[in-house]
Order: sequence, then structure tokens, then C-alpha cells
Amino acid sequence: MSDSVTIDGITVGYSQIVRNDIRNTYLKFDGDTLLLISKRRLKNPQELIKKHKTWVIKNYLQVTGKMHFFDEGRIFYQGTPFTVERQFYAGRPRVSINSENSRVIVKAANDISAHAAIVKQIRKKSLDYSASQANAKAAQIGVNISSVKVRKTKRWGACNSKKSISFNSFISMLPTDISDYVVSHEVAHLKELNHSKRFWDIVRELSPEYKRLRKELQKYDNTERPIFNNMEGYPDIGHI
Repeated sequence: MSDSVTIDGITVGYSQIVRNDIRNTYLKFDGDTLLLISKRRLKNPQELIKKHKTWVIKNYLQVTGKMHFFDEGRIFYQGTPFTVERQFYAGRPRVSINSENSRVIVKAANDISAHAAIVKQIRKKSLDYSASQANAKAAQIGVNISSVKVRKTKRWGACNSKKSISFNSFISMLPTDISDYVVSHEVAHLKELNHSKRFWDIVRELSPEYKRLRKELQKYDNTERPIFNNMEGYPDIGHI
């Protein structure tokens, strides 16, 4: 028998499975159905699901192929869904990311400026992360980078003959193992500006699980969408 629970606007179907041969209760997905596997039937299954809602939402979106970075009232940061809360503030917008409770607090005068402030903060996080990782990996293979930039583009990364690398502004929203592969891919181009066997050997050196991570990357849709429901003029905002 399957029931459902709604978490942050997402409805997830779940079923309980009782097994006498286990000691601890655990969660897993079978397709898009969440299984609660335990030694005895749980009295409050939804309480357990909500306790682990970050894990549930993240994995549900992965298995259903609906991994959007932006959604109403929620964004992703390093692969984890964060609930966004806006507080009224008449001054310059401020954004704080709290990883402990997976929340983003944005203080702004309206939804449009709040959205733009969040996108700006994500861009900064993406630049800090990608520059640090790219320089470390370049040193690992004995090459130099002339510059690292982030910009709004459909591609995840690009490298040119001048040894300049650019990354998608939303790279920090990816899980870190996948963003690590993206960085490895572009750094490898510093030695091989092609996709030859030599190139993929370098990628493997920098990211041993690159084949799996490359497939995982295809699950993510980085299309910028409204975070708040009262955004007149969108999408003509937040350009970076």
C-alpha cells in the first residue's frame, strides 16, 4: 500500500516494508517511490520522512529527472536543496546561507531584488570554488591558468588557447563531486585542447570516476527560474 507526503511543495509517494532480519530503519528509493524499511511498522512514518527531508527531496528529484536548481521557495547549493526565506529589509539586500539547517535567508525590499541578490551570491560562491579547484588541479598536472571566470551560459565550462577557463555561474549549485569533474574536464584542456584519448586520460587522473559523474551531470537543469511567486518583470533580472 502506497501513501504520500508533501514536503516543501513536492509530493512523494512512500511505502512501508517490514523486515524481521534488520535492526535499523532506513530509507531508499525504488523508482520514484520512497521505501521505509524497518523491523516493525512505523506509527508516524511521515515524521521520519520530514526529519530527513533534505535527503528525500534531493534523491527524489534525481530519480524523477527533475533536478532544477531554481524552484519556488527553494534553490540548490552544492547539490543540497535549500529552503529560501525572504525577510523585508529596506536597505541593500543581504543573503546568508545556513548549511546546518539547509536554509537561505535573504533580506530585501521585494522579491525581484531578493532573487537578484541570491543569484549574485551564487555567482560569488561559484567563482571562489571554481578558481580554487582549477588552480589546485592545474598545479597537479604542471600547467598554469591565465584566468578563471564565471558567466551565464548553457555550457558548464570552456577553455581557450590562451589558457583562460570559464565556468557556468551556477557550478556551485552542483554536488561537489560533479562540479569537481567539470573543473577537471576544463583543466585537462590546458594540456589537450581536444577530446582525444590523451585528454580523457588526463581527466581520469584528475577525476577517476569521471564516466559516472559525466552521466550524473546530465540530470541537472540549470535554467534560472523564479524563486518567489511575485516577480513582475522576470526574467529580465538576475543577469550575471
